[in-house]
Amino acid sequence: TCALPIYRAILEKYPNVPGIHFRIGRLLLSVPNPPPDNAEKAKQEFVDELKIDPSNAGAEYVLGELARQANSYDEAVEHFSKATKLDPSFAAAYLSMGATLVTEKKYAEAIPSLEAGVKLQPANPSGHYNLATAYSRVGRKADADREFAIHNEMMQRSGGAAAQPAQQ
Repeated sequence: TCALPIYRAILEKYPNVPGIHFRIGRLLLSVPNPPPDNAEKAKQEFVDELKIDPSNAGAEYVLGELARQANSYDEAVEHFSKATKLDPSFAAAYLSMGATLVTEKKYAEAIPSLEAGVKLQPANPSGHYNLATAYSRVGRKADADREFAIHNEMMQRSGGAAAQPAQQ
């Protein structure tokens, strides 16, 4: 937070400089034991950033995560989708969008995002787990079994717990 006054001073002098609102938002989210309105203040910083730089995929992504944490799933998916359009190599945005759609039980809709995310970030066990779950729920048993096996192998290598296939 020592950088916060510096960033505010930069904005005072140069109100339209790209990246500063994004940095302030990230700083606000990194504060330990934040005040209750901190997430809302951070959200506003990311919105302000997008007014200056509408191509900031990171701001869209963080807005998606904030919406997901607030259980505003449609809003979250919208932000994650924008982030992936702005940066087609943004694996975390695809994976978060897919995970959000799985949470909403929109399994068929989740599959393309999860496939893209897993392709971009193949070492992400939760991506494989969510993809396996989505495949299982739409009746793609062989694909689900393969993804659960990949997930379980990753978890065993890392000392984590293996997942059980979802029951249909």
